[in-house]
Amino acid sequence: MIQIPENIINLIATVPVSFASSSIDGVPNCIVISDIRVISDNQIIIADNFFNKTRINIDNNKNVALVVHSTEYDQAYQLKGTVEVFVDSEHRQKLIDLFGDDPRWSKKATVIVTVTEIWDLATPKLICQQQ
Repeated sequence: MIQIPENIINLIATVPVSFASSSIDGVPNCIVISDIRVISDNQIIIADNFFNKTRINIDNNKNVALVVHSTEYDQAYQLKGTVEVFVDSEHRQKLIDLFGDDPRWSKKATVIVTVTEIWDLATPKLICQQQ
């Protein structure tokens, strides 16, 4: 199983992250998100506050990628994985516990990314991959 390294966990918690999805026809879409945290060795939680094309994409194509980098660009990583989307109150409460209950952010759904591959983009090289 993949284990997300501590330096990547810290980056994800402190800087905006690019989140890429694609339609079933392969049309790409990329957004920037800040309500995101690592919640286990290989899983990341994301709040769906304003997803439109992204939500359509991930409902139809579970493969996604995230890119996170330091403000100095000395660290940059791509994480690939698959998503699950939850709209139940238990998962929404987890988002509220993590990110607060600001009424400007709807938290329409909870997105869980299970990471299957991590790349160091600064070198570039594959760090780890699900077997």
